[in-house]
Amino acid sequence: QQTPEQALALLRSKVETKLDHALEDGWYVAWEYVGGGGGNGGSASAAAAAAGGSGSRSEKVYYDPMTPGMKLYGDAQALTHIKARLSAAFEAAEATAVADAA
Repeated sequence: QQTPEQALALLRSKVETKLDHALEDGWYVAWEYVGGGGGNGGSASAAAAAAGGSGSRSEKVYYDPMTPGMKLYGDAQALTHIKARLSAAFEAAEATAVADAA
């Protein structure tokens, strides 16, 4: 299992390579027990998950400082989240530029 520092370094590298963007400071990662239902964090009971019980597994969960409380399960969800945030920021900037030009 990677250390949190290794996991963040890997995510930072993927963000820079795939999205040409620097990952903001404040991100952190933890390993949490999630239900066996495919990495969406929802199917195991809290007691079973806390005990590492049947049907649960440990998974990387990223936390973005810009969206407190949101859990991003694994690299793919983190990258998708960052991509969506960048897209929304780009669209907002484009709309502002159009409004300013009018």
